[in-house]
Amino acid sequence: MKLDDKTLLKTSALINGEWVSSDTGDLFPVKNPATGDIITQVSKSSANQTKRAIEVSAVAMEDWKNLPAKARANFLRTWFELMIENQEDLAKIMTAEQGKTLAESRGEIAYGPHLLNGLESKLRGSTETLFLVLQKTNASSVLNNQSA
Repeated sequence: MKLDDKTLLKTSALINGEWVSSDTGDLFPVKNPATGDIITQVSKSSANQTKRAIEVSAVAMEDWKNLPAKARANFLRTWFELMIENQEDLAKIMTAEQGKTLAESRGEIAYGPHLLNGLESKLRGSTETLFLVLQKTNASSVLNNQSA
C-alpha cells in the first residue's frame, strides 16, 4: 500500500497520549479481508496495558467534559481539517483493512469529517447562543446578586 504519509498507518497502541508497543513484544497480523494479504503487524497489548488504557481513558473523559465548548469545538475543527487533508491515504488504509472498494472508502472518508464539522458548529453555536442569552437577559448580574 503506497501512502503519501506513512505515519498515518499506526502499529502501536495509543495509551495516555503515547504510541506504545506491546510490553510483551507480541504482534498480530492485520489482513485485507478481500485478498487475505497481510497489510501490517500491530502490537498486541497485554492485559496490563489494556487495563492502563481503560484507566487513563476514564480520566481523559473527565478532562474532556470539563473543557469549555469552544475548546472542544477547536479540537473537532482540527480533526476535521486533518481528515480532509489526508483523505486519500485514509481511504487507502480503510480499503486495505476492510476490503472495501477504494471508491466506497473515499466516499466514507469524504462524508465522515463533515459529521465532525457539524458537531463543531453545534458546540460553537451553543457557546455563542448562551453568550447572547446572557447578554440580553443581563443574567450575569442576576447570578452575581444570588451569590451575595
